[in-house]
Amino acid sequence: MTVTQAAPVIGALAERRTVNAGAMIVVAHPDDETIGMGAQLSRFEDALLVLVTDGAPRDGRDAAAHGFATVAEYASARREELAAAFRAGEARGIKTDIIGIPDRETHLNLSALIIELFLAYNRNVRRLYSFSRTKGVIPTTTPPRLL
Repeated sequence: MTVTQAAPVIGALAERRTVNAGAMIVVAHPDDETIGMGAQLSRFEDALLVLVTDGAPRDGRDAAAHGFATVAEYASARREELAAAFRAGEARGIKTDIIGIPDRETHLNLSALIIELFLAYNRNVRRLYSFSRTKGVIPTTTPPRLL
Protein backbone atom coordinates (compact mmCIF):
# COMPACT_ATOMS: atom_id res chain seq x y z
CA MET A 1 0.00 0.00 0.00
CA THR A 2 1.31 3.40 -0.91
CA VAL A 3 0.91 6.57 1.10
CA THR A 4 -1.59 7.69 -1.55
CA GLN A 5 -3.69 4.56 -1.02
CA ALA A 6 -3.56 4.99 2.75
CA ALA A 7 -4.50 8.67 2.56
CA PRO A 8 -8.30 8.16 2.80
CA VAL A 9 -7.98 6.13 6.01
CA ILE A 10 -5.39 8.42 7.55
CA GLY A 11 -7.45 11.44 6.46
CA ALA A 12 -10.62 10.04 8.01
CA LEU A 13 -8.78 9.42 11.27
CA ALA A 14 -7.25 12.91 11.21
CA GLU A 15 -10.71 14.41 10.63
CA ARG A 16 -12.21 12.22 13.37
CA ARG A 17 -14.50 10.42 10.95
CA THR A 18 -15.46 6.76 10.98
CA VAL A 19 -13.36 4.35 8.96
CA ASN A 20 -15.47 1.61 7.38
CA ALA A 21 -12.76 0.03 5.25
CA GLY A 22 -11.86 -3.49 6.36
CA ALA A 23 -8.51 -3.27 8.09
CA MET A 24 -6.15 -5.57 9.92
CA ILE A 25 -4.04 -3.93 12.60
CA VAL A 26 -1.08 -6.03 13.69
CA VAL A 27 0.79 -5.33 16.92
CA ALA A 28 3.30 -7.35 18.88
CA HIS A 29 1.95 -7.02 22.43
CA PRO A 30 -1.27 -6.21 24.25
CA ASP A 31 -1.21 -2.43 24.84
CA ASP A 32 0.72 -1.61 21.63
CA GLU A 33 -2.62 -0.87 19.94
CA THR A 34 -3.44 1.64 22.67
CA ILE A 35 -0.01 3.25 22.54
CA GLY A 36 -0.09 3.40 18.74
CA MET A 37 -3.68 4.29 17.96
CA GLY A 38 -5.47 5.00 21.24
CA ALA A 39 -8.85 6.61 20.76
CA GLN A 40 -8.62 6.18 16.98
CA LEU A 41 -9.58 2.52 17.44
CA SER A 42 -13.16 3.57 18.17
CA ARG A 43 -13.39 5.04 14.67
CA PHE A 44 -13.02 1.67 12.91
CA GLU A 45 -16.29 -0.05 12.02
CA ASP A 46 -14.77 -3.25 10.67
CA ALA A 47 -11.24 -4.06 11.77
CA LEU A 48 -9.32 -7.02 13.04
CA LEU A 49 -6.69 -6.41 15.70
CA VAL A 50 -4.09 -9.17 15.77
CA LEU A 51 -1.90 -9.48 18.84
CA VAL A 52 1.12 -11.51 17.90
CA THR A 53 2.14 -12.30 21.49
CA ASP A 54 0.25 -12.99 24.69
CA GLY A 55 2.28 -10.28 26.41
CA ALA A 56 3.68 -12.65 29.00
CA PRO A 57 7.34 -13.65 28.73
CA ARG A 58 7.90 -17.26 29.79
CA ASP A 59 10.71 -16.47 32.23
CA GLY A 60 8.08 -15.25 34.72
CA ARG A 61 9.92 -12.08 35.75
CA ASP A 62 7.28 -9.72 34.35
CA ALA A 63 4.49 -11.78 35.92
CA ALA A 64 6.19 -11.71 39.31
CA ALA A 65 6.99 -7.99 39.04
CA HIS A 66 3.30 -7.27 38.49
CA GLY A 67 2.14 -9.48 41.36
CA PHE A 68 1.04 -12.59 39.47
CA ALA A 69 1.85 -16.09 40.65
CA THR A 70 2.05 -17.58 37.16
CA VAL A 71 2.76 -16.59 33.58
CA ALA A 72 -0.73 -17.84 32.61
CA GLU A 73 -2.36 -15.51 35.15
CA TYR A 74 -0.34 -12.60 33.79
CA ALA A 75 -1.31 -13.41 30.19
CA SER A 76 -4.96 -13.58 31.24
CA ALA A 77 -4.69 -10.20 32.95
CA ARG A 78 -3.18 -8.70 29.79
CA ARG A 79 -6.18 -9.97 27.78
CA GLU A 80 -8.58 -8.48 30.32
CA GLU A 81 -6.72 -5.15 30.17
CA LEU A 82 -7.29 -5.11 26.41
CA ALA A 83 -11.00 -5.86 26.81
CA ALA A 84 -11.31 -3.12 29.45
CA ALA A 85 -9.52 -0.61 27.21
CA PHE A 86 -11.87 -1.42 24.33
CA ARG A 87 -14.92 -1.02 26.59
CA ALA A 88 -13.64 2.29 27.97
CA GLY A 89 -12.75 3.57 24.51
CA GLU A 90 -15.96 2.27 22.94
CA ALA A 91 -14.01 0.39 20.26
CA ARG A 92 -16.97 -1.75 19.22
CA GLY A 93 -15.90 -2.27 15.60
CA ILE A 94 -12.69 -4.07 16.48
CA LYS A 95 -12.50 -7.86 16.54
CA THR A 96 -9.43 -9.36 18.15
CA ASP A 97 -7.34 -12.43 17.70
CA ILE A 98 -4.31 -13.41 19.72
CA ILE A 99 -1.80 -15.60 17.94
CA GLY A 100 -0.29 -16.22 21.36
CA ILE A 101 3.42 -16.47 20.70
CA PRO A 102 5.21 -16.13 24.02
CA ASP A 103 6.39 -12.58 24.50
CA ARG A 104 10.03 -12.02 23.51
CA GLU A 105 9.90 -14.96 21.08
CA THR A 106 8.31 -13.27 18.05
CA HIS A 107 11.58 -13.03 16.17
CA LEU A 108 11.46 -16.76 15.49
CA ASN A 109 8.72 -16.78 12.82
CA LEU A 110 6.76 -13.53 12.65
CA SER A 111 6.48 -13.11 8.87
CA ALA A 112 5.33 -16.69 8.28
CA LEU A 113 2.74 -16.39 11.05
CA ILE A 114 1.27 -13.20 9.61
CA ILE A 115 0.95 -14.82 6.18
CA GLU A 116 -0.72 -17.88 7.76
CA LEU A 117 -3.14 -15.60 9.56
CA PHE A 118 -4.16 -13.93 6.29
CA LEU A 119 -4.82 -17.32 4.74
CA ALA A 120 -6.67 -18.69 7.78
CA TYR A 121 -9.07 -15.78 8.00
CA ASN A 122 -9.66 -15.56 4.26
CA ARG A 123 -10.88 -12.02 4.81
CA ASN A 124 -11.03 -9.22 2.32
CA VAL A 125 -8.44 -7.17 4.16
CA ARG A 126 -7.84 -4.09 2.11
CA ARG A 127 -5.46 -2.31 4.41
CA LEU A 128 -2.79 -3.55 6.76
CA TYR A 129 -1.19 -1.43 9.43
CA SER A 130 1.64 -2.39 11.69
CA PHE A 131 2.87 -0.44 14.68
CA SER A 132 6.38 0.35 15.70
CA ARG A 133 7.18 2.13 18.94
CA THR A 134 9.77 4.16 17.01
CA LYS A 135 7.98 4.73 13.69
CA GLY A 136 4.28 4.81 14.66
CA VAL A 137 1.53 3.47 12.38
CA ILE A 138 2.92 2.13 9.11
CA PRO A 139 0.69 1.40 6.08
CA THR A 140 2.04 -1.57 4.15
CA THR A 141 1.12 -4.37 1.77
CA THR A 142 3.70 -6.83 3.01
CA PRO A 143 3.76 -8.65 6.32
CA PRO A 144 5.23 -6.39 9.00
CA ARG A 145 8.74 -6.90 10.25
CA LEU A 146 9.85 -6.34 13.79
CA LEU A 147 11.22 -2.80 13.86
